[in-house]
Amino acid sequence: MAWRDQDRAGQGARVLPPPPVRRRPDFSLATVNIVLLLVLFFLVAGSIVSEDERFVDLPKTLTLPLENLPRPLLVIAADGALAHEGRAIAPEDLGATVSGTEKLYVMAARDLPANALLRTVASVAAEGVAVSLVTIRHDPGAPP
Repeated sequence: MAWRDQDRAGQGARVLPPPPVRRRPDFSLATVNIVLLLVLFFLVAGSIVSEDERFVDLPKTLTLPLENLPRPLLVIAADGALAHEGRAIAPEDLGATVSGTEKLYVMAARDLPANALLRTVASVAAEGVAVSLVTIRHDPGAPP
């Protein structure tokens, strides 16, 4: 108590009050606002995929003769018909036909829908067979 009495009389050291507690600014609201503005911008600006990217144009092979195609070969016609090594097969028999094969080469018609090609390749890959795509031979003198 003696030091308090001295402080009151002005003879001793004074005790300073503790500094005020400073709060750190919260940036979470600003971050959320920026992210939402970016999302809104991209929704208004348009699609991520352009119209040209939705269509696939398969390349043409000009120098590979049909007899030099890799084997075993699965050919998929434009209507979805399958032929394995020149023999027509039903789509439900594809798994049994390619089982035991390590690698299968798939050649698809240019106008075959992509979904049909993906379904066929997925059913072959489900059998544990590696799949490689082969392009269709195109005669340079023939119309595309």
